[in-house]
Amino acid sequence: MEKIKKKLSFFMAMVMIFAMIPFSAFAAETKTITLNFFDEVNNVQVEESTMEVAKDATHVNASVITLPKGYELNGVTGDLPINDGYVYVGVKPAEPTTKTVLLNFYDEVNKVQVAEIPMEVDKNATHVNTSAIALPEGYELNGVTGDLAINDGYVYVGVKPVKATKTVILNFYDEVNKVQVAEVPMEVAKDAIHVNTSKITLPEGYELNGVTGDLQINDGWVYVGVKPAENTKTIWLNFYDELAGKTVAEVPMVVDKDATHVNTSKITLPEGYEFSGWVGDLRINDGWVYVGVKPIETPRELETITVKYMEDKSENRKEVAQSIKVKKDENAVLQSSVYKEFEKSGYKLSGWKIGDKFFKAGQKVTFSELAALVEDVKADAEIVLHPVFDKVDNSGSGSSGASDGRTNVNTGVNC
Repeated sequence: MEKIKKKLSFFMAMVMIFAMIPFSAFAAETKTITLNFFDEVNNVQVEESTMEVAKDATHVNASVITLPKGYELNGVTGDLPINDGYVYVGVKPAEPTTKTVLLNFYDEVNKVQVAEIPMEVDKNATHVNTSAIALPEGYELNGVTGDLAINDGYVYVGVKPVKATKTVILNFYDEVNKVQVAEVPMEVAKDAIHVNTSKITLPEGYELNGVTGDLQINDGWVYVGVKPAENTKTIWLNFYDELAGKTVAEVPMVVDKDATHVNTSKITLPEGYEFSGWVGDLRINDGWVYVGVKPIETPRELETITVKYMEDKSENRKEVAQSIKVKKDENAVLQSSVYKEFEKSGYKLSGWKIGDKFFKAGQKVTFSELAALVEDVKADAEIVLHPVFDKVDNSGSGSSGASDGRTNVNTGVNC
């Protein structure tokens, strides 16, 4: 028991001794140093910052140093010496890991640029995937998805407005004359089931035939019953094909009640027709207007040219000896091996002529050169070439002029 009391007294004495010692005496002793970050590439100081180290430290390891934003160590790693409270830390601008590209959002429906928005991508990126692109509000991609190419720092992004609407067709029907007046498209809300008459623009010269308010949309169509306005009258346009000698269509038209003429600028022609000559004011006769029309001639693209060689034997021209067909984007080599019989009588084929145009025998001629000689342009055309001869002196004394009516190229006289 006595031994226990002695141990307890010793323990209490030790507690009192330690309680009298300041807490700071147990804390590890440190010192503050200054890190001098120096950009060794641009030869400029970046910044100075402080750091706590052990009181007896003589070095600081690079691994425990927090570098300024945008910089990295310039080669040196490991322990850096502390000199007079300073540590020199050589740094350089960090290599960028990203680059900025501009997204060019282009509305391909309305043909207008919507926005240019910067985007950070990997520095080695050559494409941007559409899944990573935030589209401008109210727009959606116009078909193309997947990777979009980066060209000179730009990415073209084709977009279109997000459709919150739908198109319906207004069927204007003249209930007095029992004839359709017009079909006109109209944009309405996507979930609309009616169209109010107050929102409808009526065809010129017409008014609603009684019904007003909401008109029902049925399968994308809205029936609008109309009648000629009180200060108007209905006349009929007789579209007459003056080439075919027949009526194409008879169409009603509402005009001012005092009108005596209708100007052609106000007339909608039947599809595929044009005025056959007269334009301006057309007279109204007993409620009818005669409108002369003709089919619109659709230009035909030249696709094939048949080159025909005219045969000529002893001054007696015949129809055609030979011919070749030349297709678009092809060339033709003009005949040089015909009329051998003339060489026996002192003549040689020199070339071919059409009008004032001369081609040498065996010459390569392009399709466009031949097309320039075609007078009646249609899908399949033809031209006829006439032979041109030189007189050959078989006696060995040289070439002589043309005779017997055959052509000497130098004289320009055609056979």
